Amino acid sequence: MPNCRSLRRLVTTGVIAIILSFPLISQPVSATGLEILGVGLQIKLAKDEIKKLETNGKPDMMNSIEKDFGTSYNPETAELLDSISTKLIASVQKTEQIKTPFLFHNNANQAFNATRYPSNVITINDGVYKFLNNNQDELAMVIGHEIGHGQGEHLMKDIDKVLGLQALAGLYLNKNDDNFSQIFTNIVYKQVKNGNWSQKNESDADRRGFHYATESGFNPGAGAAVWARIIAKSGEGEQNVLAAFANPSDHPAHRKRIENHKKWMTEYSGNRISVKKTTITLDGKDLMTVNKAGSYEAEERTYIIAGNLSRAFHDNPKNLGDAWVNENGTVYLGGQIIATPRGEDTPAWTIADMLNAINKK
Repeated sequence: MPNCRSLRRLVTTGVIAIILSFPLISQPVSATGLEILGVGLQIKLAKDEIKKLETNGKPDMMNSIEKDFGTSYNPETAELLDSISTKLIASVQKTEQIKTPFLFHNNANQAFNATRYPSNVITINDGVYKFLNNNQDELAMVIGHEIGHGQGEHLMKDIDKVLGLQALAGLYLNKNDDNFSQIFTNIVYKQVKNGNWSQKNESDADRRGFHYATESGFNPGAGAAVWARIIAKSGEGEQNVLAAFANPSDHPAHRKRIENHKKWMTEYSGNRISVKKTTITLDGKDLMTVNKAGSYEAEERTYIIAGNLSRAFHDNPKNLGDAWVNENGTVYLGGQIIATPRGEDTPAWTIADMLNAINKK
């Protein structure tokens, strides 16, 4: 069982509302009716309701999530979520206002997915932790992405895409129904669960998540590493067990997301560190070739190591310190861990010597 602090994050007091089943549209909607009603009025009504749901929707969202996915009581993942989310929220608060407090929840579903629901309820499937081997840096990028959806107000911006024009018209016709707010809540929950976002807002969530995670001290290469792992396990974009999180129909292509994260990682390093396939470069010169090791494929591991270097060059651009190798064969740059070469990787002392030679120029 998670500790009391974790439980408070998982459950909101008084979450007892039961989501009822309502028909999506209780009156037939003709093409003529859609034209008369006007899409603008329909969207305005939906946005007014979304504002209410974003403020007061936690009980309904939590009730539906627990009904559909259950709650995970794994103490290790509860501790991970508590630690990572606390750091991420502190990072957000440095530069942004949080209009509605976030509620973080681990659910028992084994698929790879995480979702941000109205009222800033974020639920992470157990399958995410398993797929990423509880890697905190990679988890921070996933959770930061979901926080980015909330801070970017993407549901409000994508409401017509999320609900669809026919549903908007049907909701408008039912606006005077005594149960309209419950009908609306039920529909929005189901649509968000299914996922249907613009690629523009998905990319914005990636960018925000990268910023929140790196400013919290997490590895700048972890976002690219996540997508490299997804490609290694599932391919470049076909529908598969990861489709709920990485649906190619409404998300940018996997490779494009890697390129975006690689660009941000390089910029974070002061434009000194980059990656060419499984080779890390420093100032345009090859520094290290990386291979598969343990459960990490070569490309994923490349971005993790490149991220360590990016962190070192970002945090200490004028005083990096010497590169050195400890008794376990781990390369350090000053106080920053860089890599522990394995197998056919570039040898540790070769990396250290190259770093020192470049630093002395």
